[in-house]
Amino acid sequence: MPSMGDEEFSRWVDLLERRTGVVVPPGRKTFLVTGVRTRMRETGYDNFDRYFNEVLNGACGAIEWSTLVDRLTVHETRFFRHQPSLQMIAGEWLPGS
Repeated sequence: MPSMGDEEFSRWVDLLERRTGVVVPPGRKTFLVTGVRTRMRETGYDNFDRYFNEVLNGACGAIEWSTLVDRLTVHETRFFRHQPSLQMIAGEWLPGS
C-alpha cells in the first residue's frame, strides 16, 4: 500500500473538514492514513488519489464517503462529555439559564 504524502494528507484533511467539520491535525496523520487505508483495502483500492476521486463520484461516492466517515469518527454515546460545550448551550440557547 502506498504512503500518503503531505500534499495528499492536506487534501484529505480539507475534504473532511469541509464536509464534516472534523479537524485532523498533522499529529494525527497516522490515524487518518490508517483509517483510509483500511477502507481502501476493503473496497479494493490501492491508490489514495483514485479512492479520493471515488468518494467524490456522485451517489456511489456519497455512499462510500458515508462509510469512510463512519470508520474515521469516534462513536461516543455519552452526550454530557464536554462540559464547556454544555455550558455554552445552556448560556446561549436555553431560556432562563
